[in-house]
Amino acid sequence: MAAVIELDRVTLRHPNAVVPALSNVSLAVEQSSFVSIVGGSGVGKSTLLRAAAGLMQPEGGEVRINTPAARDRRLNAMVFQDSRLLPWRRVDRNVALGLKGLELEPSEAKQRVESALTLTGLHEYAKRWPHQLSGGQAQRVGIARALAVKPSILLMDEPFSAVDAITRKHLQDELVRIWQASGAAVVFVTHDITEAVLLSDRVIVLAGSPAKIAADISVKNARPRRRGDPTLTELAKEAAGFL
Repeated sequence: MAAVIELDRVTLRHPNAVVPALSNVSLAVEQSSFVSIVGGSGVGKSTLLRAAAGLMQPEGGEVRINTPAARDRRLNAMVFQDSRLLPWRRVDRNVALGLKGLELEPSEAKQRVESALTLTGLHEYAKRWPHQLSGGQAQRVGIARALAVKPSILLMDEPFSAVDAITRKHLQDELVRIWQASGAAVVFVTHDITEAVLLSDRVIVLAGSPAKIAADISVKNARPRRRGDPTLTELAKEAAGFL
C-alpha cells in the first residue's frame, strides 16, 4: 500500500538549541494505517508530529505528503492533548470551525458536521455548549472537528492524556471504530506503550539525544483486540526494551 506521508532522513532542531531534537529520521506511513510514536518525555514525539503537520521545517531531509491537494478537504488534521474548544461556540459550530476556507456549499458543510458528529457518537450533543460536556465528550468533539475536513492523515498528540482511566479505555475503543470508518491514516503520539500496542499497526520507538528511531515494531494481532492479551503484553515489553 502506498505511503501517504514520508519523512526522509529528517533532522529537526528547535530555535537556539545546540543539539537537534531529531536526527536522520526516516518513516513512511501507509494509507489507512495506524502508527503510534512512543518514547520518553521530551524525546521529540510531538516535534515529529509537528513536522508531519508542516508546522516545523526540517533542518535536513524532507517531509513528503503523497496525497493530492483538494479545495474541499485538508491533507491533514491535528487532535491535541486538550480539546481546544471555543467556549462561545456550541458543539456543532466548534466542529464546523475547521471547514472555514474550504470551498464547500453551505449544505455540504452542514452535512460534513452532521456526519462527523454521528461518527463520533455526538449527534445528540450538537447544540450543547462546551461547558456542558464531560472531558471524554469534549475530546470526541475535537476528533469530530478534525474528521470534518476529511483528512488523509489524522495527527494525534497524546489526545487521551488528560482524561481518567475508564474514559481513556472508552475513547481508545471509539478511536479504533472511528479510524476504521474514516479511512484516514493515523499518527498517534502517546507515552503509554500498552495503549500504542493495543491500537496500532506499527509502534515507532524514539530514543536517544538527538532522538532516532530505535525500533519499528509491527503489531499483527487481529482486531478487535483484547486488553491483557499475552502477545500484546510481550510486544509492549519489546518496545519498552528500546527506551
